[in-house]
Amino acid sequence: PFKGIIKNDTILEGEFTFPDGSLQPVLLKYLGVTPQADVQQIKLDPLSAKFSVSQLNSDLDFLINQLISQHPALFKYTREDTFKVAYETVSSKIEAGMSEDEFFRLIAPIVELANCAHTGIRLSKSFNTAIQQKQVLLPFEIKIIDNKAFVIHNFSNNEDIKPGAEIININNISIPEIINRLLSAIPSDGGNLSGKLFSINESFSLNYLNYLGIDSVFMVEYRYNSGEIKSAELTGITPADFEKSIIEANPPLPFQGKMPVSIDIETDKKLAILRVSGFWAPDFNAYNTFLENTFKQLEIDSVQTLIVDVRGNKGGHPYFAAELISYLARESFVYFSLPEEQGEFAPLFKPLKPKSLCFDGDIFVVMDGGCLSSTGHFLSLIKYHKMGWLVGEPSGSTFTCNDGSLQFSLPETGIEMNVPQITFETAIQGLEAGKSIQPDYPVTYHLEDYLRDNNPAINFIRGRFIK
Repeated sequence: PFKGIIKNDTILEGEFTFPDGSLQPVLLKYLGVTPQADVQQIKLDPLSAKFSVSQLNSDLDFLINQLISQHPALFKYTREDTFKVAYETVSSKIEAGMSEDEFFRLIAPIVELANCAHTGIRLSKSFNTAIQQKQVLLPFEIKIIDNKAFVIHNFSNNEDIKPGAEIININNISIPEIINRLLSAIPSDGGNLSGKLFSINESFSLNYLNYLGIDSVFMVEYRYNSGEIKSAELTGITPADFEKSIIEANPPLPFQGKMPVSIDIETDKKLAILRVSGFWAPDFNAYNTFLENTFKQLEIDSVQTLIVDVRGNKGGHPYFAAELISYLARESFVYFSLPEEQGEFAPLFKPLKPKSLCFDGDIFVVMDGGCLSSTGHFLSLIKYHKMGWLVGEPSGSTFTCNDGSLQFSLPETGIEMNVPQITFETAIQGLEAGKSIQPDYPVTYHLEDYLRDNNPAINFIRGRFIK
């Protein structure tokens, strides 16, 4: 949903709720571009719509022009001549009669070259709507561990493939080749591997569909413990059924009302676990009240150790992150150093004082490759000001990222495009742009952790630091 104001006939300004639930400031400009594709054909059958070479070259030029004209740091990690070569390579591979998803897979590596988690493309709304009831998803929840693929949950009718099975290849494509293709297409800040692997593990099946191809039948080879290789033919399942199965297999955590936060206090151990899955809430005042009540209760219960779990937190609004930091800090801190035009974020460029209820015990922050955008900012400030210890896997983002995004649709195919306009950086030193924030105590997931739904990072903290 979008909330904002109409400045004039061509500009909308306000906030947009992204698919991950984060709330981001956006500026929407009308460019006067009228789609030339056969709109009736796309609406009737977007999955089989075909496009001419001129149409696809037009979309490619539109994509490149928007990247160059709007992105604030397009050539920060990738040389301009590298983009030029990639453009020429893609243009040479365009063929008459390509479908939307085929073109999507062709241009994805160009978008990945931006090395920016906020720069991305999505299949059109009409395409995604049409595919919801098609049996096109591999019926497994899969996790990648040490460049191998393992089944965590099997949603197919084939009961021979048990959780823990290693998948060797899918439709005659080896797992290492599949991983390489995904890594070359999925964007991440600075191209960091942790963010890409998190995205792959978040939904291997959906990424396979987006970046490898649409199939309804899957020939898989699998084995157990490096033993005999077996094969099976599986029918795909619909995205709707896949999502339902994932939720049933991995019930969402109970949160505080409609906010992605929860607190669990173990009074006998003087331990509390604060889970923050997003820096956003429908009501900022309700979020503030939750934090105030939480830290008041920590003081009443004489909690000595606080674990802040931000795994999979893809970001949100900086004010929400800053508010939490003010309860973890013991001295004043400045949140932002960039952009130069401070605008609505001006208070975050000035020293922010700790809350009177700020926590005075030991703080551990549990992290992973899903820590993006504002969560990268959050982690950088925790690390720089030594507010606590970071535990887990490297982050997906860091102290700098690009946002203030514009939304476009490619005029012919309707593929959706997100391009940031502003670079945001936290007021810290000592971290390298584009590199993951490293944990003080690295803890990785193993197959048994996924199969048993363990949290190895929290278990590590319990075993080493909790009496």
